[in-house]
Amino acid sequence: MELPVWAGGKKKEATQLEHVKAKMNKARASWNNKAAKVGESDAVQGIQQATGMTKNESLCPKLTYEQRLYGCVGCFCVGVVLSIAGWVMWQSAAWPCSACACQRASHS
Repeated sequence: MELPVWAGGKKKEATQLEHVKAKMNKARASWNNKAAKVGESDAVQGIQQATGMTKNESLCPKLTYEQRLYGCVGCFCVGVVLSIAGWVMWQSAAWPCSACACQRASHS
């Protein structure tokens, strides 16, 4: 794939970076075209009718992208903390505490 670049009226060969940029732009245009077609599909329209939501509606329309990202990261962190806490509690239940061990020895 040769992309000529015109500089000062003279044709020069495209650099590797220009080749990559051209390929990325082509891929991006293709992706945007495919994404637009998905939004127009029968399945998406059926879901929109079933939920009563139009194409541009959102559950929280006033949230910015940054606020949505903070919410996602916050929920992820809470989930990790709860998972670690559950694992620690499960491990501590597997090993009897010293008070329990003493009670068992006194009842024998």
